Amino acid sequence: MSDIYCQLIPNDDSADPYYQVMPRMGAMEVSINGVLLFSKCLCGLWPHYGAIAQRAAEVAAAIDKGEDIS
Repeated sequence: MSDIYCQLIPNDDSADPYYQVMPRMGAMEVSINGVLLFSKCLCGLWPHYGAIAQRAAEVAAAIDKGEDIS
């Protein structure tokens, strides 16, 4: 799924750990710390927002515990 992020705009500022992303027409993608939670481009469907919220909560809890989420 790393090819999803081929639209990243390079960031040369070492003080800023974030990248900008070029939007794609028709895209609806949700990720946390590089973990893709949902991609409309990959599945061709609109998301179930409750399911994405639940998955986001699980990933956030794992991050808080220091677990590897990759």
